[in-house]
Amino acid sequence: MSIFRPTPKRPLKTVLVKPAGPDCNLACDYCFYLEKEAMFPGTRRHRMSDEILREMIRQVMTRGSR
Repeated sequence: MSIFRPTPKRPLKTVLVKPAGPDCNLACDYCFYLEKEAMFPGTRRHRMSDEILREMIRQVMTRGSR
């Protein structure tokens, strides 16, 4: 017997996609991403490709419609 009540499945209302990376300007003391910028010389921006973005949106929309 579970101590948790089953929760009814509800449609997904909000999605936040916030990948951190070397373009972040917060400069937190504990950050390990900022040093990764050196791994991509000559690359000004580090962004996900349109293909990855489309796939992420497809998966989120599929999940939200269940």
